[in-house]
Amino acid sequence: MQHFFACGFRRGDVTKLKINGINKEALLLFALDGKGGQDRIVPIAKEALNAVLYYKDKIRPKFVNFMSGDYLFLDNRGLPFNGGQITALVNKYKRRAGVSKPGASNLYRHTTATTLLDNGADLLTTQKILGYASVVTTQGYTHIAVKKMSQDYQKFHPAVGNPNLYISRIHPLRKQPSD
Repeated sequence: MQHFFACGFRRGDVTKLKINGINKEALLLFALDGKGGQDRIVPIAKEALNAVLYYKDKIRPKFVNFMSGDYLFLDNRGLPFNGGQITALVNKYKRRAGVSKPGASNLYRHTTATTLLDNGADLLTTQKILGYASVVTTQGYTHIAVKKMSQDYQKFHPAVGNPNLYISRIHPLRKQPSD
């Protein structure tokens, strides 16, 4: 499930991942035929990629059969996972982790978007990673990215470095000369 967070995948992206859609050297996954029929290249963290590769090399072969095709993730019958199965798995692990917030796969996507923006990624990068057709959709996450907003304010606003510039001469917090 960490690939949801690591890549901001939709559940449909996960069900369509193919074995040959992994680029180990560049740390990329190729999500084919996503929402709106769009293909996209998605970066993945090294540790998350290692988990995917472990699954591909050690777990997946136990389930492969003639109906598996070249899909990466297979259910216990050797068939490619479908969206409902992905949702059920995410909900199961969410409950185990004590997360009560509603949503399954999209909860990971929202967290990915917010985390990227909070840590300094720009809107266009976040848009491309999440596979949104328009940057306007990505802008919806900016109201959530408060950590970044506060950090930028503290770093760039001149009032932070010199508060006396913004306190009037007769303000009650300003020390007044004794008469």
